[in-house]
Amino acid sequence: MTNDKGKHTKEPWHGVGCGEYEWPKIVSGDNLIIADVLHNSWGHGVAVANLARIVACVNGCEGINPEAVKEMLEALEAWNESFKNTCGIQKYEYLRPLELNACYIDARAAIAHATGTSEKSKEAKE
Repeated sequence: MTNDKGKHTKEPWHGVGCGEYEWPKIVSGDNLIIADVLHNSWGHGVAVANLARIVACVNGCEGINPEAVKEMLEALEAWNESFKNTCGIQKYEYLRPLELNACYIDARAAIAHATGTSEKSKEAKE
């Protein structure tokens, strides 16, 4: 037996059994069951939505070290603050080189996407 501690089933994952009278399951690419998705009092629709979210998250993070995600977001937020303070960019000031503005805008959009905030709410705070 090999030591597989800390490893997870290789992507891609997908869902099966999402019909009304089926038990939703997450399976591997070779159709081995990874997990049953229980619906308890939430109902079948919530169980299927949970399955879809779990599968999308796992597949979307393929090749990324899960422990590094929070670290990457913190680094991006720190870069964003440093860039804004160093370059004096306020609310998309287009007086800087185009590629720097594009990078800054992309960074702000990535932070907003990762944290679930909108660009408009971020601008209001600045």
